[in-house]
Amino acid sequence: MEKNLPEGFVTDGSVDYSSAVQDAIDKHAILQFPPFPILINEKGLKLKSNSTIIFSRNSKILLKSNSLTHYSVLNLIDLENVNIFYPTIIGDRKSHFGNSGEWGMGITIKGSKNVRLIYPNISSCWGDGIYITHSKRSSSENILIDHAMLDYNRRNGITIISGQNVKITNAIISNTHGTLPMSGIDIEPNDNKSTVNNVLIKSSYLFNNGGSGLQLGLSRLPGVSRKTVNVQIEDTFVEMSGFGVVVGGFKKESINDAKVQGVIKLDGLTVLNADVPIKLGNHNSIGPAVQFRKVKFLNSDSSGRILSNFKEIKLFEKRISSKENVSFR
Repeated sequence: MEKNLPEGFVTDGSVDYSSAVQDAIDKHAILQFPPFPILINEKGLKLKSNSTIIFSRNSKILLKSNSLTHYSVLNLIDLENVNIFYPTIIGDRKSHFGNSGEWGMGITIKGSKNVRLIYPNISSCWGDGIYITHSKRSSSENILIDHAMLDYNRRNGITIISGQNVKITNAIISNTHGTLPMSGIDIEPNDNKSTVNNVLIKSSYLFNNGGSGLQLGLSRLPGVSRKTVNVQIEDTFVEMSGFGVVVGGFKKESINDAKVQGVIKLDGLTVLNADVPIKLGNHNSIGPAVQFRKVKFLNSDSSGRILSNFKEIKLFEKRISSKENVSFR
């Protein structure tokens, strides 16, 4: 990419090279970022189909300070076959002008298929680290996010509004706070047009996220079209959050809508030192079955010793035993 930068370019991230970088993306199927920070303005960068972006050691994108309520540093809109390796993105949260909005994203995946984000490192965004949704043309499908490190983003670490065959593995998501919902991972479709199916979250660590470590809010999904939701959480650790896990319920008026089929499985989930380990919503019969297996609620004492909260597990099991469509195994 250095050949695309203007003569006498600086390597300290102080000069906006957005147009030069965009030109390089447009011209090359495989592009390697140089080993120094590059300043990008609030328009962000638009990637293309059938492309691979590689970040070198010490490569990073710095977002220029702005006052926008909405932005995205890397945009994948209606694309196919995109690979991004080791992207490091630092948003403008610390220097953002004004207090409006909550939709400044590090990476937006919108209506795109066959996308791989490998070792993304995204911090200090005004909204979410990674945002996945559908477009007017298509859904987002076959998305892999592996070894993500998402820190100090303002709204969510990862948001899934709409996606099919989404896999999040080995993620570390921390210190999300600033504006609700403040979740490490938030699965929250906007309406009945959204799709949330075959989502796997595995071997991840969600630490010190202000709202919740993990949130599944499906209340807006019921409608005319019948939907199937399958979400599996495996071997994931949540520590020091307001809520460990939130499995939201449904509105009573949704009883007349098409029932949401499928299952939500929480298998091998550990919650440590959460104010409320798990919050479970009402009217679960409208939605997919919810299954808890190998769930651990833990607290640590003043010396840091880990204590199993067996009593709380039993109280939780008793509380949900009367709820339709929910099981504890």
